[in-house]
Amino acid sequence: MRMCIVVAFHLTDGVLCVLLPPLATVFRFLASISFRMDLFFILGGFILSYVYMARDEVMTAQVYKRFLWSRFIRIYPGHLAILLLLVFGVTAGRLFNLPITGPYPLEAIPWQLTLTQCWPFLSWAQFTWNYPAWFLSALWFGYLLAFPCAWKLAPKLRGTAFPYFFIFVPLLAWLAALYSPSLLEFRTLIRVSCELLSGSALFVLYLDHSRFVAAAQKHLDQIVLGFFILFFLRPVAPVVANALLILALPLLLAGTTDESSFTAKILATRPLMWLGTMSYSIFVSHALVERVLKIVLPAQRFAEAPLYLRALVLAVYAIAILGFALGLEKLFVLPCAKFMKHLGHPVRPQTSAAGVKAQPV
Repeated sequence: MRMCIVVAFHLTDGVLCVLLPPLATVFRFLASISFRMDLFFILGGFILSYVYMARDEVMTAQVYKRFLWSRFIRIYPGHLAILLLLVFGVTAGRLFNLPITGPYPLEAIPWQLTLTQCWPFLSWAQFTWNYPAWFLSALWFGYLLAFPCAWKLAPKLRGTAFPYFFIFVPLLAWLAALYSPSLLEFRTLIRVSCELLSGSALFVLYLDHSRFVAAAQKHLDQIVLGFFILFFLRPVAPVVANALLILALPLLLAGTTDESSFTAKILATRPLMWLGTMSYSIFVSHALVERVLKIVLPAQRFAEAPLYLRALVLAVYAIAILGFALGLEKLFVLPCAKFMKHLGHPVRPQTSAAGVKAQPV
């Protein structure tokens, strides 16, 4: 579900606003919501903590290696497949003089292959080739350094008031870095580090059955309403509203850990759950599909067409993106992950060092 929001954002100007111009203002307003990636990073810290900290609260070198390998085989096969397809397609397009849109510098390929394209002083390579992969580059840094630090810190936070400090102070640090020009090259890594730590500290509160989490679960619908109010306040005071939205994200995520509210029940429906299982493949492949469709089925060609035809074109875009992602997941990502598990040592479920297992989320 979270990655599908990103897909809609990338389709806003070139497709959605062209095919559905009466809704262009709504699409552009939703696309301007700058905290969407903050939500993904904080949620990532929470989910990683849920998956790994409940098994091994004490992170040893061996556990760290298994963690990195399991994360690598999850994100790298899909990333590599799309990058190779892009290299093949761009090479063929240049040979046959086909229209090609997007930056594809050869010197950026090594950084794309090593998932370091958004690290400091490599920002020129960040949005080249498969541009959504900047997110994977940031996550890879988080896996290498930020989350292991949060993992080592987490046992010391159990049963204390410190989780509140580590939830909100990192978010304040990220907001300070966001408006500091001197930290421009470091912003992405500061962002992922601060927000993975915030999500991990939120998991500690969840594990301790804190009142903060219980209150968020009880009032999730009201919290969501508050987010909508802040959305509409952004044009009036964008900096303040954006800061409040980011600081309120832990409260929103804490509320979704219980399924009793109306919002949580909607998120738990089968279509959204299926999209959740497919979200990574959709995310990593949608830019490639979108660029191909803009060549073979440009939305501008149908800007003046009847509504039913524009809706049909939009449906073709959606079906193509979902269909390609499904094929990538079933035919490449899952088989590669299964094969690569035999080359390493997968993490096996076990009771944590403290003898406590997390409750289902």
